[in-house]
Amino acid sequence: MLRSLLLLIITGCGQLAAIGFLPGTGFDTEFRLQDSLAYYHNFQDDQHWYGADQWAVRFDLSSYYGSVPVSFTAAGVWIYLPNPSGESDLTINLYQPEVNQPDLQASLGEVNIPALALTQGWNQFLLPQNLTEDTLWVVIDYPTAADGQFMSASALGGTHSFYGVNGFFYGMSSNNYSSEFLVCLNGLFSFEGTDVEISSFVINGDMDPGNPVYPAIEVLNSSQFYADSIEVLYRITTPLETIIDTIPLPTPNQALTAGESCLLVLDEEEHIFQLYPNPAQYTFRATVSCNDDDFSYNNVKTISHDIYLHTVQPLLIENFFRSYDQSVAAILAAQGMMPESEYYLLNCFPDVADAGYYSGAAWERFTYYGLNGYPATVLQGVNRILGYDPNSYEDTLLELADQALNESDTYINGDSLYLLLDEGTGIVTAGLTLFNEDTYLFAGAADNTLLYIALVEDSIEINGQEVGDVILRMLSEFDNLAVPYDSLTTVIFQFQP
Repeated sequence: MLRSLLLLIITGCGQLAAIGFLPGTGFDTEFRLQDSLAYYHNFQDDQHWYGADQWAVRFDLSSYYGSVPVSFTAAGVWIYLPNPSGESDLTINLYQPEVNQPDLQASLGEVNIPALALTQGWNQFLLPQNLTEDTLWVVIDYPTAADGQFMSASALGGTHSFYGVNGFFYGMSSNNYSSEFLVCLNGLFSFEGTDVEISSFVINGDMDPGNPVYPAIEVLNSSQFYADSIEVLYRITTPLETIIDTIPLPTPNQALTAGESCLLVLDEEEHIFQLYPNPAQYTFRATVSCNDDDFSYNNVKTISHDIYLHTVQPLLIENFFRSYDQSVAAILAAQGMMPESEYYLLNCFPDVADAGYYSGAAWERFTYYGLNGYPATVLQGVNRILGYDPNSYEDTLLELADQALNESDTYINGDSLYLLLDEGTGIVTAGLTLFNEDTYLFAGAADNTLLYIALVEDSIEINGQEVGDVILRMLSEFDNLAVPYDSLTTVIFQFQP
């Protein structure tokens, strides 16, 4: 997990005409399904798109695993709808490709869903027949509008998602949108040979220090051939030790027939692991093997879990504005209702046309998050509100802020800062010390730790309105910052105010 710390030293994209989006919830909508899934999003409900009546996702199934040849038999479509049932029906059609477009002349399968059958969240639709194609276009007829119905998207990629206007489909990425719609194909990947996979892997138990936990592992023979001598290697890795457990499949000849699965719930005493009384990092891994397994891409599933007992305070909220956006005042008013003791608001103006407010540091933060439009709000470096909807912004902000507070745990249990001014040169030498007194960390934990140190001007005004603190420039950046168990780390930097 990437963790970013921002030390603040305080001193006295246009939209297309056809479509637009409102901020999503930022929630993780991931679900577990025994059947294989094909998708290009990351299950994050980041954007709610509107303005078109047709939406599409192109699934390049034969190249889904890169150069390894596979086939995929589609049995259904999953679509995430961010709004409750609206007034419009939804129709799904599947097509073969035709010169970078769907071949709309010949549908391979059609599903019609009345409005009353649609629900908020994930909706599953079974196809009238299974389809095995190298490439499939999933085209969704679903009228959308800013005041009602939306298509949900994750804020990444964009090369596989499209919106339709008069029967022609325009790519999201080709119009500078990082958006992949929350659409999945479910079915079964097949490989020319024997293939067993870990189809699901969960750790059961209360993940708090000192508690017992155990795995549930499901093994699937996803090939068309008999597979035997199947066994699962269950590995627990901690900063202190590695535990390896080998589990033969409890079936005759340790075998599965084509399409058969077996669920291992390993709650016997020999498989139970007692978490340490101290907070720590853990990696749980399940690996399946058998005789002559020809496809290894799906043989391993890994769960990483960090148990931290300390809370990051205050919570960092970064706003990315243009000074002339009409939504600035409303966003700041909504954020002004939040307790100052729990949140720190930092405003960034990344648009170089914003004379007097733009800074390279703001642009650096903007590109770090991969943002491509205004306004945007990022909470604790993770949760995002993209755009501004006066009907939902405040509720979304409070919900995401509460979520971020609950999830913003850290292994840093203390810090100290000193500043020394050289009156002759005007240069300030500063030292920041971070303490970790009780958390066991992997040696490589520092690889995912970044420390940004920025200079901030407090309480500036724009058009007569006080907007609060604004980032001026980055002073230092430290990566691979290690703070091992029962130790401290100090970084030294200099700057001229």
